[in-house]
Amino acid sequence: MVIFSLVIYVLAFLVTTILHELGHAVTSAALGGRPVLHHVYVVHTGLAGMTQAVVSAAGPLLSLVQGLGLMAALRFMTAAPGPSACSCCGSASTASSISSAT
Repeated sequence: MVIFSLVIYVLAFLVTTILHELGHAVTSAALGGRPVLHHVYVVHTGLAGMTQAVVSAAGPLLSLVQGLGLMAALRFMTAAPGPSACSCCGSASTASSISSAT
């Protein structure tokens, strides 16, 4: 289980890092810059002033959107269908079964 968790963590780290950097690169290209995407950073040419600031903010904003989306997805996935039902299979939970038996 530890190995599986480690693999998931590394994959999530890689995907979120790549998406973060793609946020910079795509915004730079859309605003007329010439981005060069490296593994953990983007080199921009042809940008200055406010345009550079927008490109700089694009990566963290995309990371924020990723985090909010993940929070919403996890909330949706863990929401119990009923007050005493298991969210994964819909069966009655052990705690509620014990309390209703007494």
